[in-house]
Amino acid sequence: MSLIKFKLDLKNKKNNYSPNVKAKLDSNLLLDDDDKITLTSLLDNKASGVVKIQWDLSNEEHIRERNQFLHEHGLDLDSDNVKCKWSIRQSTKTKVIKQCMCGSYREKATTSNSRASAACYSYVRCFAFATMFIRNNEICAVAGYLEHSKQCTASQPQRDPTYKLLLYIKQSAENLLNLNVRTCDILAQNAKTVKNIFGGHTLIDNSRTLLTAMDIVNIRKQIIQKNWNINIKNDAAVNLEQFLGSDADSSELKEAYLHYQPYTKETNRLEIIICTQEQQQ
Repeated sequence: MSLIKFKLDLKNKKNNYSPNVKAKLDSNLLLDDDDKITLTSLLDNKASGVVKIQWDLSNEEHIRERNQFLHEHGLDLDSDNVKCKWSIRQSTKTKVIKQCMCGSYREKATTSNSRASAACYSYVRCFAFATMFIRNNEICAVAGYLEHSKQCTASQPQRDPTYKLLLYIKQSAENLLNLNVRTCDILAQNAKTVKNIFGGHTLIDNSRTLLTAMDIVNIRKQIIQKNWNINIKNDAAVNLEQFLGSDADSSELKEAYLHYQPYTKETNRLEIIICTQEQQQ
């Protein structure tokens, strides 16, 4: 079986990165066909809600103006904040796209046994969205459409807010995941913690103490993103572009060697090994 080896030659353009700030329709937005036509028209005609603003991060006044702008539009709120009406549609090192929950269109399932929608807000054809451009881990520009519809402004949550995990519980789960402890064992240990330390109380000061399997899945994703800056919700091509694209700035990969062994039989595995020049020798 042949072994293919080639050297990765990546250009570092970190210092030269300049975002192309433009308010345009993005394929990651959840819109039906009519909404796409309407929003495209609003953007093309530069309607009153269309914004395109950029800040100089070396200017303290610009930074204050940016922070105020983000606060006024609720773009500074965490996605799990009960007051946040924005949902993240895409997140990379250089760009974050947020869409108003009231404009997020999802086809309704026609089967009788389908689950009820988990959306916090009902869909009322709100076209608000924002593309936030990032440079050196700081928001440097925003473009999009930020005028919410009247129905959106008047809308109320259709389900109770999601309670966050108690920080102690989350950190304990992170430590166990880093030790490769199985999900079932983490849940069992958490149940003992709730009983012995928290007296069986599963809610303390609006924070949950009882873990679920989905909590562990989400914490594992966060660990991967924290350690490797990889968002596994993104398409694989997007993550590869982040590390290997023209704007890649990972110094560890500049002189790396990639060894690739293709999958040929059911008993074989596809192998991709990244190593330094010293390791390769």
